[in-house]
Amino acid sequence: NSVTLDVSPANAISSFSITSTTSNTLLSFSGSNALTITGGIYYSGPSSINTNNTVAIGSGVVSCASVSMPSTGHATKDCFLTISTGTITCNGAFTMSGNNLQNAVVFSGAGLLIVDGSMTGGDLTSSTGTVAFTSAGVSNFDNYPFYNLIISGAGAKSIQSGNITISN
Repeated sequence: NSVTLDVSPANAISSFSITSTTSNTLLSFSGSNALTITGGIYYSGPSSINTNNTVAIGSGVVSCASVSMPSTGHATKDCFLTISTGTITCNGAFTMSGNNLQNAVVFSGAGLLIVDGSMTGGDLTSSTGTVAFTSAGVSNFDNYPFYNLIISGAGAKSIQSGNITISN
């Protein structure tokens, strides 16, 4: 399933949910389009093996209050957020409840992920792109491999376990 949203004129929506499906689901943001989601982006796990639910940030801009990916219970039932050259700002918790085989943020270009809260679980694949933790409060994040990492804001930033790797 592929969904194309016309976000012109730019109007905020309250939340965005991907429901459980038996086929691949893709929501793609491209061009100079921008979307504000006043609530969260909520994924449901795919109901069939070898399927995925993906939100793809091409060159567009998305802002949301939170991102929530569930544990899907299977290594080939995946929830992805892919970022090419666009930007996504998560103004709260970015929660990947599944392991690195179920939930992932994947950079394919020089995109930007801004997290103004904590980011835990799942996986981060970043041979390009930038992750910025900007909270004025306390932020926790897992030991992801970062390409570019920006840490700002007055609050304490804590790695949940282990060490982080920054490759650029």
